[in-house]
Amino acid sequence: MNEQIGGNSKPFAIEGAVVLRTHRDIPGQIARERVIVIPENSIADFEARQLPNLGDFRIRYNPKGELFIRSFRETGIQFKLPKSAPTDQLGFDRVEIVKARWPRLPDVETAIRYADHIAEDYDKKEGRETRSILGMHRVLRDVSEELQNPTETRISLNELEERVIKILVREGYDRAQGQDKLYIAREMVKAVQRDKLGRENPSRTRLILANLQPRFTKMLLGNEQKLNKYRYIGGYLYRERARERFELSELSSVIKNVSNMGKRNLESHHLLTSTRNNAFRRIDPKKMRVAPYVQVAAEARYLMYARNSDEDVGKLTIYVGHDRARELSALSSFYNLTYDERRQRLLEIAESIDASLAYADTQLLEDV
Repeated sequence: MNEQIGGNSKPFAIEGAVVLRTHRDIPGQIARERVIVIPENSIADFEARQLPNLGDFRIRYNPKGELFIRSFRETGIQFKLPKSAPTDQLGFDRVEIVKARWPRLPDVETAIRYADHIAEDYDKKEGRETRSILGMHRVLRDVSEELQNPTETRISLNELEERVIKILVREGYDRAQGQDKLYIAREMVKAVQRDKLGRENPSRTRLILANLQPRFTKMLLGNEQKLNKYRYIGGYLYRERARERFELSELSSVIKNVSNMGKRNLESHHLLTSTRNNAFRRIDPKKMRVAPYVQVAAEARYLMYARNSDEDVGKLTIYVGHDRARELSALSSFYNLTYDERRQRLLEIAESIDASLAYADTQLLEDV
């Protein structure tokens, strides 16, 4: 499971609703779905399914806080079902193969940007995919209107064919994998060609183009489903991020308040101990689930509670890696510090938390 999202790569995702489960009561049917889903990588798919989910089964996370968001990719492969009574009841005679994948995202900020970028592609007004569909629909409309002009004034089918092919190539319909785009490309080219008798037949062309209207509507509705899916996932991840940041931020604030009380304050000794005891509850491993906050919490726990044993270092290594764990293990255990040194250790933990939170904020502004 070593696929990491970087640069501008984004998978072409299909909303899960495309997998239409129908007629489950038909015995012996060949296919129970319009779409057969297979894993793009069987090992990665198996490993992702063993991971805990983040409250939504499509979002998984591992001990390092890396995230895996399930998506689908069209393959353009279809299987024709044999003619039979069950397939007649299904209402379709072909099934399409789509691949399920679990892109690896290194931290929650990257995952939020990832979801936001995909949602932007399917935005109802400005989305790249939506504009592409509307652009092709505009071509369909323009061709239909052109063919209504008198024979002596309208442009030839050859010129219309050149224009249509040029736009199809520009919009990527010539290399699309999705069945809807492939169908539209094939039918639009067919529409602006001569009929079987070698004649220009405007009525035939307009009829073919009119029959494409439902396909465009279906694609726009599919875009809306994808938009809603990734807007939801982005919002869900943002709420998880805010929750974990709140716990860390509160711990930092409490530490700084205690440090500002001064050595002579009679309550400072008690509050220092109380702060440390309560900290473990705030940054419990079960609460800190996503990177980079799982790493920040792991370091804070180690510096406050570890006795630098091999077991402690081993646990820390899971979250921060061997080099960082070895660096922190060279520091004295909290239990061996004087009161003043403990105050300083906690203050350094608070400063480290603040710096980490500030840096993580900058990552939301970067491109995936």
